[in-house]
Amino acid sequence: MCKRRLWGLNGREAEQLEAWLKENPRDKSAFKNLQHIDPEGLADRYEKIDIDRQWKNFQKRTAWRTYIWWRVGVVAAGICLLLGTGWLFYRQARLFPQPEIAATVPEAVRLVLSSGRILDLSDCENVDVREIEGKVILHNGQLEYCSDSVKRNSEETNTLIIPKGAFYHLIFSDGTKVWLNSDSKITYPLVFSGNARKVILTGEAYFEVEHDESTPFIVNTEVMDLQVLGTSFNIKAYDNENTVVTTLVSGKIRQEFPNVGKKIVLTPSRQSVFDRVSGKLETKQADIQETLAWREGKIIANNERLEDIFRQLSRWYDFKVAYTLPSLKDIRFYLHSNRYAEVRTILEHLQTTKGIRFTYAENTIYVSQ
Repeated sequence: MCKRRLWGLNGREAEQLEAWLKENPRDKSAFKNLQHIDPEGLADRYEKIDIDRQWKNFQKRTAWRTYIWWRVGVVAAGICLLLGTGWLFYRQARLFPQPEIAATVPEAVRLVLSSGRILDLSDCENVDVREIEGKVILHNGQLEYCSDSVKRNSEETNTLIIPKGAFYHLIFSDGTKVWLNSDSKITYPLVFSGNARKVILTGEAYFEVEHDESTPFIVNTEVMDLQVLGTSFNIKAYDNENTVVTTLVSGKIRQEFPNVGKKIVLTPSRQSVFDRVSGKLETKQADIQETLAWREGKIIANNERLEDIFRQLSRWYDFKVAYTLPSLKDIRFYLHSNRYAEVRTILEHLQTTKGIRFTYAENTIYVSQ
């Protein structure tokens, strides 16, 4: 074997190579094929290669593939992120559900007798009317007294208590009709006697008084005495409100406020507003539809403060309200809704205006902005 062809090996290295090839015929055949390669030529060719230029050409050929795969990677990552987030929210909703306003089961409408016995009027069939002196007719949501079998000088009185979320209709022994709003109470005699027909009201009620010129009808509240002969009117006198509002629908009424020494006579479609704190008394034109909306199963608020709207809603739906900022109470809203709608539906309607946000926790609504 020519020493020159042994790729620069010295004499001893060449001899060792030849000895190894004789002992390994298969390797010797492979070595013969390698001898045809000129290492010096390979080196010359390598030195002539422009590495920078070839690398740039390679980048150009593969750039579009890299871009496509990069775009595919971004889209895939986005999809995975959305799916992962959705799964986390789903798991969270399953493990930690959004608090709901607890469904309130209204308390029973109660009738307190003079004896102190309390009757549950929510189940008319189980009420023993014999416990009530005189003739009494019970309907679903209505209690009617008749004076036929009651002594005219009887001093027996009843108190009808309407809880939050309830509504009741009452007919007195003289035929006067009363509709009582939620969270209200009225005390009255079984039969009217003497020279006046007197009742005591806390809360809100609409009256249609039976006309009797000889016996005026008098409504007493904590701060007001109201006298009529025969008329229709609405009184709103809740203990937790600063104002007492009286709206006359028909007829004429006379009001007296003993604590401040003020008197006033109302004419139809007029409304008196008395401020318990300041003692201020004013009259204005009444919005009859808004005033009597509760009796028609509706909720109407025209440019009213949010705190006042929630106070009205809470009497029907029975929830509490917490404000993150005191100023939120004074934001004014317009609201027209069915009184029997879900409270969440009403709140969503309010939430779409003026940037108000409601958060629910058990039976409390947190108001923020």
